[in-house]
Amino acid sequence: MKTLILRRLVLGLLPVLLTWPATAPWADSNPNVPEITPTSDFTLDDGNGTAYHQKTGLTWKRCAEGQSWDSISKTCTGMASTYIWGAALQLGPASTFAGFNDWRLPNQKELSSIVEQRNWNPAINATVFPNTPTTFPEYIFWSASPD
Repeated sequence: MKTLILRRLVLGLLPVLLTWPATAPWADSNPNVPEITPTSDFTLDDGNGTAYHQKTGLTWKRCAEGQSWDSISKTCTGMASTYIWGAALQLGPASTFAGFNDWRLPNQKELSSIVEQRNWNPAINATVFPNTPTTFPEYIFWSASPD
């Protein structure tokens, strides 16, 4: 019974949540929640658009796939591309960026390591990852994990 009620609640709210505007009144940061991905945890390369995460040893593109890094304004420009999961898995190994040719999709744990829990829309450090997409479907970021 509880499962049925929960399912109806989720399915009833899903269309509302999917169509909620990106400029929702709560789209910002909650200063009462501790920051878990501070800018100081990253070494930023404003020349090539990468961020080295000191805690995990991973290097990240600062822009979503399809966007371009502007080293003068230090932001991402253009529209993010959208991919189905299988295509996203193949994209990394086929690309070269910032002198690296070993790009890949992060696993779920790695992707979670850059989520900023005090922020939403987008839930990420906007200094490290500027102009991160906030509208559907561009805001969907895949992991290599099959779940």
